[in-house]
Amino acid sequence: MKTSRSLLALPLLGALALAACDSGQPTEPLTDTTTLTQSDEIALSVITDDGAIQAALALADAPLAVAGRMGMAHGMRGAAEDDALQARLRFREANEALVQQNRLRAATRAQEARRLVAGVVMAAGGGPAIASLVDRAGTLASTVAQDPAGYDDAVGLQGELTMLAERARERIRLGDSIGAGDCAVLAEQRYRQRQRESALRPGGAVVAVQLGATAVELAGGILDQQDATDEQLRLLAQADEYQQEAEATLAAGDAAGAVHLAELATWTALAAVVLPDGVTDEEAQAILELAQTQYDAALATSPDGVEATLLERAQILLEAGSAALQEATPRGLCALWRSAVISTWIVG
Repeated sequence: MKTSRSLLALPLLGALALAACDSGQPTEPLTDTTTLTQSDEIALSVITDDGAIQAALALADAPLAVAGRMGMAHGMRGAAEDDALQARLRFREANEALVQQNRLRAATRAQEARRLVAGVVMAAGGGPAIASLVDRAGTLASTVAQDPAGYDDAVGLQGELTMLAERARERIRLGDSIGAGDCAVLAEQRYRQRQRESALRPGGAVVAVQLGATAVELAGGILDQQDATDEQLRLLAQADEYQQEAEATLAAGDAAGAVHLAELATWTALAAVVLPDGVTDEEAQAILELAQTQYDAALATSPDGVEATLLERAQILLEAGSAALQEATPRGLCALWRSAVISTWIVG
């Protein structure tokens, strides 16, 4: 799948101004006179959730691990590793401040932590890595809409995720990559916080992690058939890193964390296939055809039990993704990709 005309492009101008998610212009760090925004209130909620903190840190850990093997896009690895450690510290300080009922300090430290995560992502993968992070945030609301039973307060969550994704895209338009990453990280945290028990998923966490592995394998097979760019190979390696962490996390007994990491593997595998240079009409059509072909093949196996339940899910995603593409909504690709992954897993 070659890139020709961009259907979805996020120009990154590389400015590193520190801007709050709810602001139309770059702002200074929070002060005693600052009124906490909706984004700050969300941040104060997620910093008490260990899973949400781990979700944010994972966004930095995987790119950094890959950069250690493939080289840093910007900056020095040692400095980025220090920033990742500082992000952990800032999240801890935010939690401690909230316990002490110092909401402003808690919001400030949480904001600093998210920006450190975004900075690590930028250092490890450059502008395309931030673009992928923002693209991911842009799909979260539709992901919730397609499976509302899987999330607490799904309707409210969709509104929050939509707001944060819009803020991230606005930061991109203003050339503020770190501010965009800040918003995207917060969206990821809220999404992770509101996910319901993984045992409620068909097949539980075990199948969810297997689906992540299928996504990485599927993307690898597609890239083997084309002249993959360095950026595509970097994203594929990052997807594999998420998947390995998902398997290790599942083995350690953290089912919810494993599910989230497997989802990141699935998303990043899609990004490796189509997103580095923007999605073209041809690529969108190819993903649609892949999803349909794999669904037909899975249906022909006459699945039962968990596989039958998942095939129903694949059909819903296929229909939703097809409808979204007809409306020229690139986010439909995410639904189509997930449908293709499920069907491929069923086929075996």
